[in-house]
Amino acid sequence: YMVVQIGSEIWYSDLFHILDISGQSVIPEIKYKDVHLALPIYDLISKQNLEQKNRICLILLDSTLEIAFKEYLVNESGVAYSDERLQNIFKNRNLVHQEVKQYAFKKISPTDWLSIDYYYKARCDLIHRRATVLVSDTDISNYRQVVVRLLQELFGLNLSF
Repeated sequence: YMVVQIGSEIWYSDLFHILDISGQSVIPEIKYKDVHLALPIYDLISKQNLEQKNRICLILLDSTLEIAFKEYLVNESGVAYSDERLQNIFKNRNLVHQEVKQYAFKKISPTDWLSIDYYYKARCDLIHRRATVLVSDTDISNYRQVVVRLLQELFGLNLSF
């Protein structure tokens, strides 16, 4: 289980349910309840003895971040995005980063942006360039910390594991 604090309420989440403290399945009225759902899957995979677990984890974390960026732009930026505009922005990850930086410049540190760029390039190498790129446990753990921090900063989620 993962513990999620939203305001003064604490919720417990497994892969598919959000549970209250008594174990009853509930869906709290929150906007961003799904942006964190890949994190328990990451935790599950990272503990397995799989040869390619870090590749899978890197892709999961990067996808989580991309989904979070889209949610942030649509729901928090104060800008009305048409479907066409969003599609055009999300065709190029550099455009996504530029767009998010316009509205979240105080929430994401320059150091985190460097990490985001680094891990995005690593993900691209894994998917598009080199089939044998190794991703270290340290890199994956560091990227997870960045993703969790950004989910907390962008959406006010208090994620504890």
